[in-house]
This record gives sequence, C-alpha cells and structure tokens, in this order.
Amino acid sequence: MHKHTPTGYIDDVQQYRQSPQTSRMVHHWLDPIWQRVPFPYAPKLIVKSHGNVDQITMARTYWGRALMQVHCYRVGDTLIDTGLSCLSEQLLDYVLRCGVRQAWITHHHEDHSGNAAALRRAGIRVMASQKTAHILSYDYPIPFYEHLVWGRSHPALVSPLEPTTTEVSIGNRRGIVISARGHCPDQVAFYVPDEGWLFSGDAFLHEQVRLFRRDEDFWDTLKTMETFLTLDFDALWCGHRPRLNRGKYAITQKRDWLIQLSEEAKDLHQKGLPFNEIAARMKLGSGGFFWLSAGDASGTNLVRSILTGPLVRPEHQRCAALL
Repeated sequence: MHKHTPTGYIDDVQQYRQSPQTSRMVHHWLDPIWQRVPFPYAPKLIVKSHGNVDQITMARTYWGRALMQVHCYRVGDTLIDTGLSCLSEQLLDYVLRCGVRQAWITHHHEDHSGNAAALRRAGIRVMASQKTAHILSYDYPIPFYEHLVWGRSHPALVSPLEPTTTEVSIGNRRGIVISARGHCPDQVAFYVPDEGWLFSGDAFLHEQVRLFRRDEDFWDTLKTMETFLTLDFDALWCGHRPRLNRGKYAITQKRDWLIQLSEEAKDLHQKGLPFNEIAARMKLGSGGFFWLSAGDASGTNLVRSILTGPLVRPEHQRCAALL
C-alpha cells in the first residue's frame, strides 16, 4: 500500500513506502495523532568549533530544559549525521554558509537522519549504508517519546553505499567505513586514521550503559567495541556524549562494563530469576529516560538482549533479510 508524499520530501518520486503491514504495536495506531500534537518546545542549535571539526548540538527544549540533545559534526564540506527535523532551517542556513556539499548518515534513527530530506532538497548529496538507505525510504511510525524528544524524520531517498565500499571522503580526509551494529542493525561509524578521529554514531553512548531499547543487540554491541579497540584514535565523536580526549579509553571502559554485565546476568539467570528481577538486582533501568520512554528503553531489555537476544521492531521485520 502506498500514499502520496508531502511535497518535495522524496524529490522526483511521487510515492513513498509506508511502514510494512506486520503485527502492529499501539504506537502504530496512535502515530498519526501524535504527528499533529503541537508540542510546546523551543528548538536549540549551537555550533562549537574544535579545531577542524565543528560540533553542531541540537535539541528540543521544554521550559528551558533540553531533552536528550544530539550532536552532528562538520569536517570541511562534509556533514556527519543530520540532526532533528525541527531545526532544518537553522541547519540549512549553517551548512550552506559553510559550503557543505555532502552528508553521511550513521544510522536511521530520527535524531541522526531527521534532515536527510531537507538537505537533499537543498542540493546536498546525502549518503548512507544500503541498510540505512533502505529503512529511510519508508515512512515509519515512532513511539510517543520519540515524537516528544526529537520529532519524526521524513522519508528520504539517500544515496546508498556499495557493499564493497570501505573508504569515503570526510572533508579532504580519508575516512574508513566501520560496521557498528548493536544499537541498531544498520549502524556504521567513520574512522579518520590520519587525525585519530572516530565518528561513532550511537555505538558508544556511555561507559556504563544501563538501558537498552528493545531492538538493541548486546553481543553485536560488544563486538563493535572490540572492533573499535583495534583502531588508533583519541577523539571519540559520539552522537550524544563525545569524548574529545582518551576516547579509546572510554571504549575500553564500556567493553569491560559490558563483559561485567553479561557475567552478572548469566549468574542470576542460572539461579532462576526472571529478566525484570535480574535487572532490579543489577540496578539497571533506572533514570528519567526509562520513565520518559514508558519502558521502551529499559534494564529488562538489556538483560533480555544478553540472555536471549533483542526483539525485532514490527516495522522493521520486512527489512530483516537485508539487515
């Protein structure tokens, strides 16, 4: 089933793909309503220069408080990730002034891909892995908290990387494409060896993560940390918590933390405890984001991912063969 696009969102394509008709969660039914809610936020965009890298911080603020801000980065004529769609005018003003000609997207989540369609309309080439490009061509429903914190991204046709592509240009520098599965199946990172930079998307997030979304894969995340540790870098340009110095040490800390969590979870599971009680014993899943997401990001999901694997989001089931 297809429907007409909002004007210009898919450039010369007249129709976009709706979310696959699989088993539907509550947010699938309510998504059209939430899209029309006038959330009382104020958009915020701040640019901070770190030598040859500009850090572009975006957030929706509610009564002066920013919710889960996200960082994009610019190196020369290249943008890495595209941020929140509610800040498209401010971002376009910035990138056009700076002469940005291309953008790379690390993964499909709306806080990283939100302005892909707007950048394309402005004549900027937007690129992503084949997996990410496939997902972005769909109009997916998202849960309420994602509408509240980031807002939806519009479907976009971005240029997919060939599967054999291992190197790309990051400004006038050589970037190496690194698979970074775990946070989601389509994520990639960009490593700039000559500068010791790693643009990691959401692969890092924090040294001691205590929450997982339902579809995050623990063992893929651990494998990604091990891959990162084979690289020679210092600056970790994370989408939410960058570590401009000792970035590799931060990855080591996260790798060690994940191993510790897996050992504790397995030990408690052998004692017959259910997932939610294991999470409580390990003091996982607490904090504001757990409540904000209504449990979509939880310690129980983290424990489940360790012991039995992640849950596939229904709207992504038809992409499973590609991912």
